[in-house]
Amino acid sequence: MALSFSAHGKAYISVADSIMTIQSRGPWNVEYFTDMHSEILEIIKKHSLTNFAVLLIPYGEAICVHEAMNYHISFLRKGSSNAVAINLSCCDTPLSTENMCRNIYEGAGLKHQFFYDNEQAIDWLKKQNS
Repeated sequence: MALSFSAHGKAYISVADSIMTIQSRGPWNVEYFTDMHSEILEIIKKHSLTNFAVLLIPYGEAICVHEAMNYHISFLRKGSSNAVAINLSCCDTPLSTENMCRNIYEGAGLKHQFFYDNEQAIDWLKKQNS
């Protein structure tokens, strides 16, 4: 019998100028990523996004279990985003989160960069979208 867990983590997702901003509080489990992926797909459809970038702003203990990491990599490989900027300024675990994100985005073959400022992150994303 498989155990069912509640989602650990919260996300707020918005879109402006072909940039999807995901503000996400960790830690995260597979159930969190399942819920977030559904929300992302709804937003992509609602905004007719085909060429977009992502600004990820992790909060708190922004880490996940290995199973959740693999699940997210699989989702990203099928996606249509062209780059991810990660702003680590609000994260309680910046070094661990940077290492985890690097593994995720390299595993998904997605261009990514780390920042501590939203303005610099958005400038970089706009260059990736052009």
